[in-house]
Order: sequence, then structure tokens, then C-alpha cells
Amino acid sequence: MKKTEGEMIGTNQEEPAIDKMVKNFSASEIPTKIKKIKLLEAVGLPTSKIDFLDREKIDCLESLISERLGSEDCPLIVRFACDPDKLSMPFFYIETTMGGEERETVIEKIYSLIKTDPNIKYLILQEATPTKSVRDKILGRITFEKGKIMPIQEVMEIYKGARSTNVLNNVDVDDPNFRRFIKRAGEFMKSADQLKQGSTIQEAEIREIFNLLNFYRDKMGIAQDVINRSRGRYVEDLTISFEFSYRDGRIIFLDIDF
Repeated sequence: MKKTEGEMIGTNQEEPAIDKMVKNFSASEIPTKIKKIKLLEAVGLPTSKIDFLDREKIDCLESLISERLGSEDCPLIVRFACDPDKLSMPFFYIETTMGGEERETVIEKIYSLIKTDPNIKYLILQEATPTKSVRDKILGRITFEKGKIMPIQEVMEIYKGARSTNVLNNVDVDDPNFRRFIKRAGEFMKSADQLKQGSTIQEAEIREIFNLLNFYRDKMGIAQDVINRSRGRYVEDLTISFEFSYRDGRIIFLDIDF
């Protein structure tokens, strides 16, 4: 079918935008952790409010924390972006219940770590889940296995009742609050196990997560395309996972692994 002029213009406008995202994601001077967050934002996936602080400008960290705690009713988490990238860096929570002295102790630990690790290039400051709300939070990861010969095309794992997606890296598969779903070639996504006794995961929550992931599927597809093009590889060559959190009907995308 012949495209209309408007459709052709739309295509021409979209392509340079993707080219720009590929260029940004290929930038060697930016830590990978930051590039992944920026890509989530660029394709239009919902993320939390994030501040990036260059290691040379961390003197404003304390005032920025005070400003955000004063305007937002939620704790904060401080993470680190390194170059080269490191998989197991510590992170620090700044709780709303902390007194001034306790908060200063945490900030001093952050400063000390930066001084001893020259690979740290940026601090990442973003909202965290209040401890009282952790039991209602679902952390998830959806993995796309590309390739015509792959028998499993998608895997979704979720865990309810943790604060960090790190729980998915060492999860007990028999934990009642862990669920796994698999989409095989030519089939719909199905549960890989039965709902376990004592699980707090509700079927309505699972349906809502599926609906939200389907809603954002095209945007995740653009992110996958950008990553593959930046690496000079075909889509079929790379397995890509998107990490997310879900609470109170809201989904937030946290990271991309590949």
C-alpha cells in the first residue's frame, strides 16, 4: 500500500530521532549505567525522578538531598555510575526518618567511597520505596530472547515484597512471592508454576503488569533496536532484559541488561 505524504514525513522524522539515540548510547565518555537510564527516558518509558552528579561536583550532594527530602514524601537512594562499568557496587538509602547526624554519617560514607574509587564518575540520586510500602511493591524483569530458532521468546519474573531488583538475581524459586512466566514460540505467555500457598501476589496485579508491559512494548522495542544498532549487531544476536517496579497501579522502568 502506498504511504501518504503525512506517513512518509512521520517516518522521516522518526529515523533521525533513533539515529540520535544510537549516537548517544554509543558515546564512550558516558558510563553505561547512565546511558541505559537516559535511553529509558528517551524512548518514553516511565522512570523515577533522577539527578546525576559528576564526581567533581558532589559538594552539592547534601543540599540536593535536603531539597528533595523537603519536597518529596519518600526516601532516596544513592547509586554509583562507574567507568568501566561495575556490576556489584554498594548503594545507600537516605530515609525520611533519619536525623541530621545519621544522614551526615551516610553522606560521609559516600564521600569516602568516591575518594577511594577513581572509577566512580557520577552519583545517581533517585526516589526509593518507603519501608512501610515494601510489602506492596512488585519487582520484575522481562527478558526478550530474539531469534527464530529460540524455543522461548520471552520470560517474565516478578517478586513481591522487596526493595531492590537485586532480589531477582538470587531468588529462591520456591519462595511463595516469586512467579515466573514464559512465552514459547507461537504461544501466549503462561505461568511456569502454580500460585504458591502463602503468596501475596494477586492475580489482578499480574494482569495489570501484563497490560502495562504490553502498552509499553513498542517503546521497549525501540530501546532494543537502539542497543543493537549501537553495538553493530542484529536484533537476533542479543538477549535484552528490562527491570521494572510496580506499586499502586504505577510501573517504573529501572534498568536494562544485555
